[in-house]
Amino acid sequence: MEPKPWERLNLRTYRTTKKLIIDYFVMFYKILASYTHFFCYFFMLLALFTNGGLLYVVYPFIIFGIAMMEERRPGRIFWYFVIVYT
Repeated sequence: MEPKPWERLNLRTYRTTKKLIIDYFVMFYKILASYTHFFCYFFMLLALFTNGGLLYVVYPFIIFGIAMMEERRPGRIFWYFVIVYT
């Protein structure tokens, strides 16, 4: 006779499953944290499309003219300028 699923439950597998779920959440957080600059670019463009003023026309030039041309993530000076401009 085959044991029932709850009889086959092993405490060791429960611990590894719990750790696996926690590891997935940590991995998802690290992925989001490593791509925050794309979220910032998206919200800059969203501000341009929703508000549409002359103040927000600078954002596409900042994003496509400076930030996307850099090989790595933009540096501190770029983000300081964006914060001060905003």
